[in-house]
Amino acid sequence: MATTTLRLAALAALAFGMTENCLAQTPADSLGWRFTGALGYVQTSGNTKLSTVNLTDQLTFRPSQWWTFTQTASWIWGKTNGVESANQLVATTRADYNITPRLSAYALAGFERNRYAGIGRRLQESAGLSWWALKQARTELQIDLGAGAQQERDTAGVKNGFAIARLAPRFKLQLGERSFFEEQLEFLANLEDTGDLRTVSTTSLVAPLTAAIALRFGYLVRYDAVPPVGSRKLDTTFTTGIQVTL
Repeated sequence: MATTTLRLAALAALAFGMTENCLAQTPADSLGWRFTGALGYVQTSGNTKLSTVNLTDQLTFRPSQWWTFTQTASWIWGKTNGVESANQLVATTRADYNITPRLSAYALAGFERNRYAGIGRRLQESAGLSWWALKQARTELQIDLGAGAQQERDTAGVKNGFAIARLAPRFKLQLGERSFFEEQLEFLANLEDTGDLRTVSTTSLVAPLTAAIALRFGYLVRYDAVPPVGSRKLDTTFTTGIQVTL
């Protein structure tokens, strides 16, 4: 009987230890404000004159163990031979409420403008659940599942609005003390037209230079199955820059 009790106690301790490992604390779990910003600039001259600027920011406020508020924005601007050739702005605000250590409810609002892709204005509002499938010291996997609405106006002035379903997994792998690889996917399905699916893939690689400054490499892939008239379905953007975390 004593042996059986000891075995059960050992198994319980092992299970508790595995659970604690899967829910390891990360820097994002600390209370208060956290800011991350990146800036990149490229200029070429000669046969082709090209200049591009990319800016990104993420501001997080965690007032308690229950609530997290996040604001993100990115801007990509480019000029070719003296003429503007790229101007893309994306911004989101998000609120998360922790239900359990693994499950939270979220509400999200987003804005996008990219006239070179035919998007005059695109608004998104969604809400749902976010599940931490994996949360270890070096590995994270978070999956959002929700629904909402989207309103858009193309550069020709045509307006459209419809209900959407949203699936967004995010995977992060810590490569070193401050270096990491991150992949974020977002699938947005038009619930009124099953052939209308929008996919966004954001791949990031961060390599530290100092405790607060790092090199950031990003690759953005955007696919719109039903793009605005005159626009292509696929857009890709590669960015590099300096990232600052405070």
